[in-house]
Amino acid sequence: MEGAKHVELVASGVYRLRVPLPNNPLRELNSYLLVGGAGRPLLVDLGFDMSECRNALEQGLSQLDLGFEDIDVFITHGHPDHCGCIARILRPEMRVFAGFPSSVTLQERLCQEFRGFLRWTSGRSTALQYRQPLEPMSEMERMAYIAKLRAVRMTEIVTPSFEAPVTVLSDGDTLSAGGRDLRVVAVQGHSPDHLCLYDADRGLLIAGDQVLPSITPNLAEFSIGENVLSRYLASFDALADLDVSLVLPGHREPYANLPARLKELHEHHERRAFEVQQAVEQGNNAVVSIARSVTWKNPIPDWDDWPMKQQFFAIGETLAHLSYLESQGRIGVNVENDRVTFHA
Repeated sequence: MEGAKHVELVASGVYRLRVPLPNNPLRELNSYLLVGGAGRPLLVDLGFDMSECRNALEQGLSQLDLGFEDIDVFITHGHPDHCGCIARILRPEMRVFAGFPSSVTLQERLCQEFRGFLRWTSGRSTALQYRQPLEPMSEMERMAYIAKLRAVRMTEIVTPSFEAPVTVLSDGDTLSAGGRDLRVVAVQGHSPDHLCLYDADRGLLIAGDQVLPSITPNLAEFSIGENVLSRYLASFDALADLDVSLVLPGHREPYANLPARLKELHEHHERRAFEVQQAVEQGNNAVVSIARSVTWKNPIPDWDDWPMKQQFFAIGETLAHLSYLESQGRIGVNVENDRVTFHA
């Protein structure tokens, strides 16, 4: 029963289920089960749409004498490593809570971002990519872009379709589950639908991917002016106001001292922004040349040899920092002949 051995009590009434993420550098997802009191147990985050993830969840629950029919589900955000397994475990009695209404919403957002990525990398970064919301997408377009993502081996980042009726939660809502009242804290940056859960009585923060302990969550934007990084850093203020004794992250180990980690992440992104600014000051004016000029933790030295998925994340992160710099007046933006370029 591999997977069942990966169940541990991490706080009063909170178990961590280690869910494997095959062929992924993150290696594992932390799924948290909240139990106790008269309410139904709540399972937080699920893993990919893979049998390995489903089996680990099933085996972990069975260790605690529970099945999928006994629990409700909370999804911190709509990335496939957190919600992809929902269709495999859904039961008629199960309630699903999240910050997004459906899988279609998640797929459309990804396809809009991929369309933006293709424009930026082809040099056709039209004025629509500057201070404009991502363009709406028809169902036919969405299906076509999903096919493109699959063709370039990026299926892993596509959220599978599911028919679960989702109860959409917002900032400040209270979710009563697992014998406790949990405050919903909406945060921005890593995902536009990201929600954390705060247990004030026990000083617990279920943080999803917003504040990871030893790695930095990916931040990406594909339309300059979304200010993803600015919104991510602004979310730290709300988190810093919470009285937290233990953070339960989506990946890696639980940790204490949330304020120290928020400070580290803020400093990391300031250093990153300064490096991007230097690349612009050195004469790189297109996003691809800027991305090539900054440092990445990638074992493949030549950018041209990177898989498209890695280039997608790198371009999105570079644009997030360019947008941040532009909002602060530290760089300028040119829009000419349907191209967006950057200057010191």
